[in-house]
Amino acid sequence: MNLHKEMLYTAKDGTLVLLRYPLEKDSMQLMSVINELIDEHAPIGANKKVNRKQEEEYVRNAIKEIKEKKRIQFLAEIDKKIVANIGINRLYGKSAHVGELGIFIKKLYRDKGIGEFMIRQALKYAHKEGIKIVKLSVFANNNRAIHLYKKLGFKKVGLLKDALKDKGRYFDEIIMVKYLGF
Repeated sequence: MNLHKEMLYTAKDGTLVLLRYPLEKDSMQLMSVINELIDEHAPIGANKKVNRKQEEEYVRNAIKEIKEKKRIQFLAEIDKKIVANIGINRLYGKSAHVGELGIFIKKLYRDKGIGEFMIRQALKYAHKEGIKIVKLSVFANNNRAIHLYKKLGFKKVGLLKDALKDKGRYFDEIIMVKYLGF
């Protein structure tokens, strides 16, 4: 997928989903989505709301890193509304063949196959870009995500006890990895 190409996907419920690269104009929508996820205490790493300036900077940096082949990132859009985001950030130096995956999906759009499709596409492009290993971390109690990651070939390689904190409670973090081939 080049920077100007878009991809269509039909979700399990028949909804048409547009998968595309982020644009600078997306910052307000992305800010709204991430802040909504923070409010619902979604099992994501972020725990503080972002403001417009922070999100604009994030999007500009993401676009720059995509062009520099340091990041793979797609947004999922339904009816011109951003509903999901996935990124694989390439590590650097001696770990430049490793990428770290992160994904979020708005609550109303989960369990429709959107996440699976996005991960499959991101892994395909990561492999094309020379990423050999993709790692991720997930809340140990996020069974839905763990099931999907296992289905897609990720293997558990570690557990960090009490590594994540949300609403004053500590949670274990599972580290998972998928080898894309050498």
